[in-house]
Amino acid sequence: MILFQKNKLPLNYIFIFLIASCSQNKLKKAEMKIVQDEIDMKLVSEPANFQFQIKSVGTDTLKIFKYASSCGCTNVSLLKSFIPPGDSAFLNGTYKPEANGKFEKTIVLNTNTAEKFKVLRIKGLNKMQKSSKEKHP
Repeated sequence: MILFQKNKLPLNYIFIFLIASCSQNKLKKAEMKIVQDEIDMKLVSEPANFQFQIKSVGTDTLKIFKYASSCGCTNVSLLKSFIPPGDSAFLNGTYKPEANGKFEKTIVLNTNTAEKFKVLRIKGLNKMQKSSKEKHP
């Protein structure tokens, strides 16, 4: 009987250790919510600003490692790249129209979420003003 208790004691400790480690190792997970992931800028005739709100809705800090726009006509900036759970940050940008017609530009975020990459879009219609040379040939 004593031999049985000696073997039982380590098993109890192992069982308690496993339960404790499982409860402590609940995976912290970074998640984000973009309030609006596509912005229709409608009619654009001069440089126009836009803003995306990024919310950290997970249990771990949201980390935005990199972000980039699809072309040089779209400049973006992010003041806060580490966003604690429950907090928000804003990705601000300026779009500079280059030619008349419809446009759609993308901004890609590289994050520590399960999705890893998130694509944001701006779209609209460029209606450039004619220069004085174009008005009077």
